Amino acid sequence: MKRMELKLYHADAFEVLPKLEPGSFDAVIADPPYSSGGKGMARKQGKTNGEKYFSTVATDFDDGTRDQLSHHLWTCDWLRMCYRLLKPGGWCMVFTDWRQLPLTCNAMQCAGYMWQGVNIWHKPNGLPQLGRFFRADEFIVVGTKGEPPGGQKLIRTGARTYAQMWEGMLSPKERYHATAKPLGLMRHLMQVVPPGGKVLDPFAGGGATLVAAHQMGLDAVGIEKTEDNYKTAAARIAELLPSPLI
Repeated sequence: MKRMELKLYHADAFEVLPKLEPGSFDAVIADPPYSSGGKGMARKQGKTNGEKYFSTVATDFDDGTRDQLSHHLWTCDWLRMCYRLLKPGGWCMVFTDWRQLPLTCNAMQCAGYMWQGVNIWHKPNGLPQLGRFFRADEFIVVGTKGEPPGGQKLIRTGARTYAQMWEGMLSPKERYHATAKPLGLMRHLMQVVPPGGKVLDPFAGGGATLVAAHQMGLDAVGIEKTEDNYKTAAARIAELLPSPLI
């Protein structure tokens, strides 16, 4: 039986991505800083997961510090670096909010991907906007490296169509990170990854992508620059299996 691989780098994505093997990943799933007006410092409230997961440590990250042009160029740069790492037909999925949705869709195409649309994470517990339309969604811009698998080939393998929208809330026990994503959502996105495939997350945060990949029987590589987020992700991964943490 193949031994599963989970690898987490403590480094800047721009330093690690050029060193990874071209054409070695089936999917890139990324939750980068949105730069959509957030503060430079985010603090998680309470001690949901205890000091073990650094839940009360302030997280210093550069969300909200770039203007539109610089954020677009930055996004295009890392997306291009990921493009060379994908196998032909591989998937790229990038989280964003409503403010940066047009920019992210454009950047996906500028970086060379074939734009496949926008998936939705609907949060029933979103904050109400009195006198306004209810904003309870985050978006996942989806692209592929060339044509994705499809047609008669997938019919013969028993593949099916997956929902474009996933509805669910982040549970208290999953709040390992200021912008954490539910494991159920991450597993939903990974349904398009072939069995035994390999996933890359260049902004690993609290490690949700790597944990979900392990649950799906996939290999995964994550990169996280911020020290406290890296420690959080490393602690979660260490509970799953011995893994080379770099």
